[in-house]
Amino acid sequence: MISTLDQLILDVAAAEAPGAKTVAILDDPAASLLRAALDSAEQVWVASRTVMQAREAEQVARELGARDRVRIAGVDGALRLDEFFAQGVDVALGRTPKSLEEVSYLAGSVPAGAFVFGANNKHMDRGHNATLARYFDDVHASHGRGKFRCLIGAGRTGRAYEPAERESEVGKIVGVGGVFAGADVDHGGQMLADTALAELRAERRTAKLAANPWDSWEAPKRVDTGLDVVDLGCGNGSVARAVLTALPEAAVLATDAHADAVVSCTLTLADFGDRARVTWDDAAGQEPVGSADVVLLNPPFHAGTALDATLVQDLLDAAARLLRPGGRLYMVHNNHLRYRPEVERRVGRTRQLARNAKFTVLRADAPA
Repeated sequence: MISTLDQLILDVAAAEAPGAKTVAILDDPAASLLRAALDSAEQVWVASRTVMQAREAEQVARELGARDRVRIAGVDGALRLDEFFAQGVDVALGRTPKSLEEVSYLAGSVPAGAFVFGANNKHMDRGHNATLARYFDDVHASHGRGKFRCLIGAGRTGRAYEPAERESEVGKIVGVGGVFAGADVDHGGQMLADTALAELRAERRTAKLAANPWDSWEAPKRVDTGLDVVDLGCGNGSVARAVLTALPEAAVLATDAHADAVVSCTLTLADFGDRARVTWDDAAGQEPVGSADVVLLNPPFHAGTALDATLVQDLLDAAARLLRPGGRLYMVHNNHLRYRPEVERRVGRTRQLARNAKFTVLRADAPA
């Protein structure tokens, strides 16, 4: 049964773009908007937000015998939306993203004649109107239905979305859409990178001197550590960039389930060539067992606006699967989340490496 909010979105979209033949679906967790759109639209474009939503959209399209009428970002074309949408659509509709930057990304990258975003009244404010006004001449709200309403944009201004960019100590960080921390270096991620790199660089120096103690009297030489590092839940790529900058011999796989994170990280790591690989994947499920020496993890602990401390479990299981015997996990978490027993149980022997007023960094060693 379709929800009240989704039905409102569909009704408003039908009024704004009657008889629409090409439809873009923006944020559709249950794929109910896709099901409804396929009743009348000739072509439906799905702006995938997560791997899970893309899989759900593909499954629904196949169930309805309409896979040939559905194009899914990241599956049937580029994940980056301004590259995926090679042609305009009549109307774009979906639930209103929590992040204004994500609203901006969708509105500025999806070439739709009309935009319809729907949400609970308490989750929309004037900031949403101002964001849509960058891209549409006419921005107005629908009549409410219970506690829900829609925000509509029509008449494009011609402005295109531009990703946020900022310089950091390790170089340029790019933030696209709703990626966590935008184009900033996240404080927890920075603590994770600093703590892990302090150990890894110290071990690298020790290995170099053990190989040739006379090197201490000579100019530094390149040492091939052969480290395979996975940044699990890479976000905007700031942690992966720190590793690639500090350890010239390391290769990094950066992976995330959220589309905006993958697009952001790809741009952040663009100048590292073959040393960096970025994938759109759910808990690195496509990677082989035992393919990493080091896993770095700064896990989410919110599902929407609700605290969910269980989100880390699949990521810890992924880390255990990825690590080679004797490999290690470095993980940062907020102090109020007592993750250490869970890390020990799912990965291996665990100890605390660092702690400040807000964050804790743990190291877990996979069994040798």
